[in-house]
Amino acid sequence: MTKTLVAGALSLGLLASAREPARVERVAAGGNQSILQTSDGTLWVWGDGDPALTPLPTRFLSFAAGRTQMSLLSSDGTVWRMDGAARESEGDPAAMVVPFTGVAGVAALAAAGDHTLAWKIDGSVWRFTQDEAPTRIAGLPPFLTVAAGIKRDLALAFDGTVWTFSSQDAPSQVRCCCHRLG
Repeated sequence: MTKTLVAGALSLGLLASAREPARVERVAAGGNQSILQTSDGTLWVWGDGDPALTPLPTRFLSFAAGRTQMSLLSSDGTVWRMDGAARESEGDPAAMVVPFTGVAGVAALAAAGDHTLAWKIDGSVWRFTQDEAPTRIAGLPPFLTVAAGIKRDLALAFDGTVWTFSSQDAPSQVRCCCHRLG
């Protein structure tokens, strides 16, 4: 009986120590680069003319890809971006990721076209590009989620209203017949 228990425990120990291969859990496609996250938390990027997958040396909570930029959210609420030029010139994965200045306390990201939207812990929404500093979007009610679009962005408020805004236009409520759907 003891031999059976020891053999059984040894078998369970070996099974527990056998690692499952990492699975792809999330993907995002940008204009020049793409990114995926595996089940072990590793982020892999490819693109800019290089089909090889390159692992990022730093862990990130989430990411969002637009046509011209890819943004990464760190566990401390800071936002980082992929720098394709550094990837090509240095070949060092650590040099590929650089911080955005002026944006912190971020809870979620959305990206499209050339910009990223950052939803901060305080409930504010910020818009930025690689070349422009983060700008707060004023005039939004408390909202549930945001979506970035190439020309227009959207916010879904807690009260079910939808708001639209852009880099040139202040937020305005979308008038629709949504109340008739329920």
